[in-house]
Amino acid sequence: MRREVLLFALLFLFVAACDQAEGRFNEAQRCEKFSDANCAIKNYMDILTNFATSQYAEKSSDRIYEIVKSRTKDFVRIEKEDLSLMKTFSEKFPDSKLGKYSKEYFANEELKQKISDSIKPLLDKMLIEDYEGIDSYFASGKADEKFLSAVSMKDRRTGMSVESFTVVDVFPKGTDAASIVLSRREWHPASSVTGEAKYLIHLKKAQDKWQILGFELAPVHSLKK
Repeated sequence: MRREVLLFALLFLFVAACDQAEGRFNEAQRCEKFSDANCAIKNYMDILTNFATSQYAEKSSDRIYEIVKSRTKDFVRIEKEDLSLMKTFSEKFPDSKLGKYSKEYFANEELKQKISDSIKPLLDKMLIEDYEGIDSYFASGKADEKFLSAVSMKDRRTGMSVESFTVVDVFPKGTDAASIVLSRREWHPASSVTGEAKYLIHLKKAQDKWQILGFELAPVHSLKK
C-alpha cells in the first residue's frame, strides 16, 4: 500500500512537472509571437533549469540558439545579455547548438586577440605619411617604407595631425594570415576638418613575423567639418 502511494505521488509530480514545462514553453512561444525575445528566453531558460528532463528542454535550447544567432548575426555584434547566455551555454551545455556556436565565438575571439597582440610592434611603427598619396599607394598594393614612420608626426604637405592606429577588428585567416581594420583620428587645422579614417590591412606571417601584403581604404572613411 505504501509503495503504491509513493508511486502515485511520483506520477502526480511528474505529470505536474510536465504541465508546468508545457505552460512555460507555451508562454515562451507567445512571447516570441509578440517579438519579446527576452521574455521568451527567460521562459526557455526556466525549462532548462527546472525541467531539464522534460520533452521541452531540447526544444527550448534550440529556440534560444535561434534567437541568439539571429541577434548576434554571426558575431557581427554581441550584446552583453547574449554574451552572458553564450558563456553559460558553453560551460553548462557545451554539446547544445548554442554551446557549440558559443565555443566557436570564444575561440575566434581568443585567436583575434593573439593576432592583435602579435602585430602590435608593427602597428606601433606604421603611420601613413603622405596623406594625399594614400589612394595611389593603396591601388599599387606594394609596401613602401616612406609610408612607415614614427608613431607621432604631422603630414608635411597638408599639416594634417594624425594619431597612432588602433585595431578595430581582426579577421583571422587560419593562424598565419589575417586582415585587420585599423582606425585613427585625423584633423586638418586649416579647414577644421576632423574625423575618423579606417583602413583595411592584409597581413601574412612568415618566420614568426607579420608582413604587410597590402592596404586599402575600408568601406567607412569619413571626414566631417
